[in-house]
Order: sequence, then C-alpha cells, then structure tokens
Amino acid sequence: MESKMEDFQTWFLRHGGFFGEHVELAYRPLRGLHLRMSPESNLKPTSCIVSCPHALSLSSLDARADPDPFTNQFGHDAAGDPSPLSSLNLLRYFLVEQYQLGPESFWWPYIHTLPHPSADYPFDTPLYYDDHDQKWLQGTSLAHSTTLIDRTWRDEHAQGLRRLRHGNYDRYPWEIYKWAATVIASRSFPASALMSSHRCNRTSEQDGSPVLLPGLDLLNHSPAAKVTWQWTGEACNILSDHELSAGTEVFNNYAPKSNEE
Repeated sequence: MESKMEDFQTWFLRHGGFFGEHVELAYRPLRGLHLRMSPESNLKPTSCIVSCPHALSLSSLDARADPDPFTNQFGHDAAGDPSPLSSLNLLRYFLVEQYQLGPESFWWPYIHTLPHPSADYPFDTPLYYDDHDQKWLQGTSLAHSTTLIDRTWRDEHAQGLRRLRHGNYDRYPWEIYKWAATVIASRSFPASALMSSHRCNRTSEQDGSPVLLPGLDLLNHSPAAKVTWQWTGEACNILSDHELSAGTEVFNNYAPKSNEE
C-alpha cells in the first residue's frame, strides 16, 4: 500500500490537488486509506483540509469528452429498449473501462488505491456478504434492500451490455461492474460539486449524476465532524470548521444515513 500511496500523492499534487498543512495520508487495515493530522501540529479552523481540482474529478462528463468520447461504445439497445443509458450507468461503465486500462488510464494512481475487485471481500457492504452473513439480514429491511439493489444493478448492467456496439462483453463482467457501482455508491459526491465548472455547460449533465473526487473521498465519516463543502469554479474543497488536533484522523460528515444507504 505504501507505494500506491506515494504514487497517488505524486499524481494528485502534480495535477493541482492540495492537502492542508500537516495533513497527511495514512493507512490502517480497518480504516483503509485515509487522512490524518501529523503528530507535529494542529490545523486551525476554516483551513482547507483537501482540495481536488475539477481536472482530477471523474464523472460522466469524462465519458462524453472529445475527441473520442467513451459514449461511442454504445448504440441502440439490441432488445429494442428505447430508454437511453443513464449518466449514472455510463459512469459505472466508464469506471470499469478505466480499471481495465490499468496504468494507461489517467486516473490509475487513484483507482489503484481503491479496494481491488478481485479481493475476497473488497467491501463490507451486503452485496459482498457471504451466505453465512446474508442469513443475519433475514427479517430486516436490509434483506429486501439488498435484493432490490442487486436486481437493479444487474438489470442496468445488462442494459449497457445490450448497447455495446462491438459486443466486447468480456471487458465489462458483472463482478467488476458491481465493484464500480459500489465504488460510486459509497464514495461519490453530488453532481452539484461540478455545477460551477466550465465543463458543465451541457444540459445532459443536469440529471444529478454523481462525481468521484479523488482526495476528498479519503475522509471517513463521523457525525461529529464539523466541515464545509466548498464548490468553486476550479476545485472542490473540504474546509474544517473547528481545530483539528495533531495526530488525529481527519473526518468528513456525510449527514445522517439510513441503514439502506
């Protein structure tokens, strides 16, 4: 993980990313890759914790980018379904494509730090529970939600496969698609993060498709964290609303979430 962290930090800073003073990358198996304060100093209130320039964001905008947009991979539905491929589904397929590209992808230093899809348990979410753990969901609302999400994602995966122009189905297998969908569901930020960007002057991007923001998604959630999300015309920032103590983990606050979320 150490080499992955170094590669990510080099890529992130080289392309305009920013970590606040004395904010550093850290890794623990139970916490994953995250941000913490160095042991030497605190971070003052209103300071920027981390900033991701729009150029590093990953959204359906990038799947539509010229000169050879990824959307060219898709055509009419082979089963005659007239509904268009949603921006969210397009983003999932685009993330799968970037994963398959490996080091050739611009975002590889970021993608390489994410949980690996071939790991035994890349995520601790219900879709990755084994049969034993699934039994503990029986009789709860999570059992129904898990079944519904699994069915919905499989339908959306199949919808994309039917639209592939060149029938390259093996490049977009279900397990990697599920990985991409889980990454986006668990790490993405709202579409409003890029609404101030000059890249967002297209009607198609007003549909609420989420966006991945490398660096910002390193912060784990804490309901006690006091932060401000700041979206500007050039970057997406997280500011601390209170002093952060030396040596402590830095958290984000994603607001209250239901068990299903």
